[in-house]
Amino acid sequence: MEHWFFEVKVVEYAPQIANCPHCGAPSKRHSKGVRHPIDIDLDHPVILECIVGVYKCPNGCGFFRIQPPFLSKGAHYTDRAKEKCVVSIRDDQMPISSVPQRVARDFSIHPVKSTVHLWYNQRGKQLDLFQDYEPWVVRTFSGVLCVDEVYDKHLCLLLATDPLNGKTVGFRISQSGTKEEVGKFFAYLKGMGIDPEVVVSDGSSLYPETIAQYFPQAKHQLCLFHFIRKLTKGLLKAVSEYRKALPEPPKRRRGRPRKDKPKPEVDQSKKLIYQNRYLFVTREENLSEEKKAILDELCSKHPELTLIRSAKESIFDIFDQPTKEAALERWESLVFDSQSWESPGLRDVIEQLDREKLEKVLLFLEYENLNPTNNDVERAARLFRKRQKAHYRIRKEENIGNMMRQELMRQKSVKEHSKKGSVRLKKAKPQAGSLVKAA
Repeated sequence: MEHWFFEVKVVEYAPQIANCPHCGAPSKRHSKGVRHPIDIDLDHPVILECIVGVYKCPNGCGFFRIQPPFLSKGAHYTDRAKEKCVVSIRDDQMPISSVPQRVARDFSIHPVKSTVHLWYNQRGKQLDLFQDYEPWVVRTFSGVLCVDEVYDKHLCLLLATDPLNGKTVGFRISQSGTKEEVGKFFAYLKGMGIDPEVVVSDGSSLYPETIAQYFPQAKHQLCLFHFIRKLTKGLLKAVSEYRKALPEPPKRRRGRPRKDKPKPEVDQSKKLIYQNRYLFVTREENLSEEKKAILDELCSKHPELTLIRSAKESIFDIFDQPTKEAALERWESLVFDSQSWESPGLRDVIEQLDREKLEKVLLFLEYENLNPTNNDVERAARLFRKRQKAHYRIRKEENIGNMMRQELMRQKSVKEHSKKGSVRLKKAKPQAGSLVKAA
């Protein structure tokens, strides 16, 4: 026979007079009742013998009990026992399936997984962002809004963050990622009181028109990372097209080769170019001496590749300039030089450097502390993906909303405890240093 050791603590909460929950009339205590909730303890299980008052309303509303402040109606665990489970998921980012084992070891309580999941969702439903979160976000907003979307099967989660202060401004869950849904999301942010000076997004077509419609005074910063990635793909395509145009090496004849006949030298240029294709889009300062030697050898044998390499350096040089005016001058020089290029692949890359789009990419040079990428909202999306991977029960729209509300309140709590002031967007000073390498 297995024996369990536990402690019983008696708690009485039964005042002589209590107000009726229906009509508010003062009611006298009629009798007492007993409840036995489970509480947390570091050493052994603890059961509370909670004595509560039973009252009779003088206006005929019937009998009622009052609930202790540490215990919910009908609950088998105290509120602080529930809080330990919720905090394990929200702050420690533990999977729901691991929480029962953790709280059983540390706090001597044994809830099941479904109960922990229920507590987590109940806590999310109780949060009111309109009263507790939105005024704080508007009050500490930096003026920069980072937007992006993340998909989960049939659902689309739209996210907006404040990159300078490192917090999520708002979210919206929709059935599809369309311009109409993005417009509704922006209308929600505008109704909240968000008035951005700069909106940062990737190259998606969802945002330019909706930004101009809902935030006409805001400037649009295109993500530098996504823009350069598109250009490097074009450069790699030009390298691939040149490699495919090279003659194929002669195939080896079938059979065993003769020992008295020397092996013919086979040109391995195609193979070497393929194996080292990413060297043509890597910055010079990031190349080792060995890689530089390989790249120099390939360019000496294939002058056409030298043009691709120089085009890459010219393109990267545009984004290394300290001011927007200097960057546009480098762009004009590059466009003028590209007129004499014979490679159609490189001309396609230069055509992607449209001046209107380039000015949006170079907007970060006008400010002192504006990040040129939308990495901040990408990190928020990766956090959502991480939660989705660890919590298999968080798949429905309601559960995702509960999770996001708790995440927003967690961010507020962390920021308030850090006691750091909010950061505002600042215009760049003359001759500001390059920011692209730091990004």
